[in-house]
Amino acid sequence: MGLFKRNKGEAVVTKPDEGKKVQLKRQISLLHGVAIIVGIIIGSGIFVSPVGILQRVDSVGLSFVMWIACGIYNTLCAICYAELGTTFPQSGGEYIYIKRAFGETMGFVCLWINFLLICPVGIAASALIFSLYILKPFFPNCDGVPMTGLALLAAVIITLLILINIRNVKWAAKVQVIITASKLIALLIVIIIGFIYIGNGEVENFEEPFVGSDYSVGAIAISFYSGFWAYSGWSYLNFLVDEIVEPNKNLPRAIVISMSIVISTYLAANVAYLGVLTPAQMIKSEAVAVTFAESTMGVMAWLMPVLIALSVCGTMNGCALSMSRLFFVGAQNKQMPAFMGMIQYKNMTPSPSLLVIVSQKLTLT
Repeated sequence: MGLFKRNKGEAVVTKPDEGKKVQLKRQISLLHGVAIIVGIIIGSGIFVSPVGILQRVDSVGLSFVMWIACGIYNTLCAICYAELGTTFPQSGGEYIYIKRAFGETMGFVCLWINFLLICPVGIAASALIFSLYILKPFFPNCDGVPMTGLALLAAVIITLLILINIRNVKWAAKVQVIITASKLIALLIVIIIGFIYIGNGEVENFEEPFVGSDYSVGAIAISFYSGFWAYSGWSYLNFLVDEIVEPNKNLPRAIVISMSIVISTYLAANVAYLGVLTPAQMIKSEAVAVTFAESTMGVMAWLMPVLIALSVCGTMNGCALSMSRLFFVGAQNKQMPAFMGMIQYKNMTPSPSLLVIVSQKLTLT
């Protein structure tokens, strides 16, 4: 039996017979870090609706310029976070940086916005998207999937992922690696098929790419916002700095490698989509990757909704892994309930924070 106790603002667990301090271990490698960032950034967006930019700027050429510009901008932001993470090597991400720069009050506001809005809404929405794409093939002749089924499956997948995170950090990291590899393979399938079509002469969508471009300030601004959202998620590894092996080396490396992978994948996927679908078809499609698969993969088109659902799991798992550490650090700083700053000493995980997260999600779903 272990005893939870607090010592100088840190949550620690001591065994009565040893009296040794127990804290989160450094178990997240460079590969795990890359998988976490890529897995969170590449969610369902590139599969479902990668047309926010194209819809605003009204041309293929300018849309690619905006994808590249947004990628470079987000990479520069991510590099700044890498610098902050190595300068202040503590878990908590922007909460720690805001708290250090602007004081306790602003740190408290940042922490509770994440707790009340960003974390629960984001994971609950992802879980419902997962349920929709898993269950939709079973209701082909219906207008929609029953909400009871959606909510039940969403609750099951959330609970499963949280239990994995509670049981073992390495398990959660390995699950993230597997899911990230799967979604990259799915996108690779899209890219290969699209480039085969382009190689066979399907290049009409790339002729005169800048004709009809909307260069207005409003169109550029909104498309830039869409691109910024598509690349969001690069900051989440900073929530886990205390658990990264050699963070001074691996945090910057993971960020640079991840952003390079994401930018390259996004550009190649958009080129591939346009090798098969017209801009009008992409804009009208409810899920671009599904429409793409129906046009190119024949009887194997069912595979794409499954891969989209799997991709969403990566976002949920990465968010749970990262956000639980944010709340854990907030409890250490006495800005959240004290029990959330405790560690389960056998599994070496912040189990109370993870249990609070799952209770939030089950309530929302």
